[in-house]
Amino acid sequence: MLYLAGRFEYYIRQIVESIADEIAGKTQKFQDLPNQIQKSLRQKTLEIAQNPKKYGHDELTSEALLESLVINIRGGGQCLSIKSEVLSITDANMRPAVLQDLMKTVGLTDFWRDVGKQANIKIVMGKSLDQEAAAEAQTKLNQIMEERNQIAHPTATTEFPDADKVLKSAEFLNILAATTADLGKVYLATYVVQ
Repeated sequence: MLYLAGRFEYYIRQIVESIADEIAGKTQKFQDLPNQIQKSLRQKTLEIAQNPKKYGHDELTSEALLESLVINIRGGGQCLSIKSEVLSITDANMRPAVLQDLMKTVGLTDFWRDVGKQANIKIVMGKSLDQEAAAEAQTKLNQIMEERNQIAHPTATTEFPDADKVLKSAEFLNILAATTADLGKVYLATYVVQ
């Protein structure tokens, strides 16, 4: 369960970074990036600079991130090249709200609503209505992350999931990850630089 949740979180971060890189590749200057990406790059780069060890950096790498941000903002005459890994930083497990916030960062503002519209999500959740499918998917993701935390920090009352439950969780995470990637592809196919 720990491995499944970890791989899912990694995959979602990769999707966020890929979307951000694609958008940056279509953009000539920092100021033309979507406002949410600009804001998140500034905010999260500063968070890393203030507490580099928390985010797996040291003083030199955090300073390099700051320098890259300043060069991008000033438009140092080079191609725009953002540090998209900064955008995928989270302080918590990939619960529904965290996933929604990450997707919103790169422009997918109605993520769960769009997830609920997908046939594969409706099938795995056993729901035909968009809102019900989205709500059920969020509940399922929350349950998986809760189980992940219980296993990571066991107590005397921790119950470990059986093989069937783990396989069902894996199936759901696989479908949700694929759906997220597809929604990202649709977003990028229709993205227009402002």
